[in-house]
Amino acid sequence: MGVFQGLFFLGGAAGPALIGAFLAARKEAASGAINPFYTLDSAPFSDAFLVVVLVLILAVAAALGLRSGTKGDKESEQVQKGEAKSKTSPT
Repeated sequence: MGVFQGLFFLGGAAGPALIGAFLAARKEAASGAINPFYTLDSAPFSDAFLVVVLVLILAVAAALGLRSGTKGDKESEQVQKGEAKSKTSPT
């Protein structure tokens, strides 16, 4: 749980910082939008939104790739049902 919380807070701090740095770099470049669907005047914001959407798609793909039904899940279901075998030998 500690590792999960640490990574959660690290992502909460690093994500906005990286997007802000990307936004500032795109604003300084003053070039056209990377996003091919954007035609208005705020190209850096459109590009930052495009990066966020791409990261979100990667996160969803990674989440769908997680395996369910691992050995630990099966053992915990057995414990809940009272079907688990005792791992200690009777003395």
